[in-house]
Amino acid sequence: MLDSLAPHYGDDYWFLSYHAIALSEDGRLAAARPKIERSVMLNRKNAHAAHGIAHVCYESGDPDTGRDFLSSWLATYPRDGGFHGHLSWHLALFELGAGNWEAAQQLYRDASRSSSTAAGHSRR
Repeated sequence: MLDSLAPHYGDDYWFLSYHAIALSEDGRLAAARPKIERSVMLNRKNAHAAHGIAHVCYESGDPDTGRDFLSSWLATYPRDGGFHGHLSWHLALFELGAGNWEAAQQLYRDASRSSSTAAGHSRR
C-alpha cells in the first residue's frame, strides 16, 4: 500500500521513515535502507527516522551502525520526548546483542527513570 502512495509524498521525511520501516518489516531491506537514510538526511531530528534506523539495522544484521547511530541521536533527544524510552529499548537490544550487559541495564534504568519522572512519579 505504501509503495502506491510514495509518488504522492516524494521527499517527505516522515513518509520516507514510515515507508522504510514497513519495507524492513516486509523483508525488503535493500529498498528500506536508502529511504531511511534519505529521511535522516532531510531531518536528523525526526524520531520516526531514528526508529526506522533501529529497525533497518536490526533486520539487516547491522547492529554496530544501529548502536552508533542511536547512541549519538539519543544524546540530543529530550529525555521527555515521546520516543526516548522506546529508542532506549532499541539501543539496549543492540547492547545486549553485543554482549554489553551493563550498558543495556544502565539504558533500561535511565529510560525507566526518565519516563517515571516525566509522568510526575518519584522512585522510592
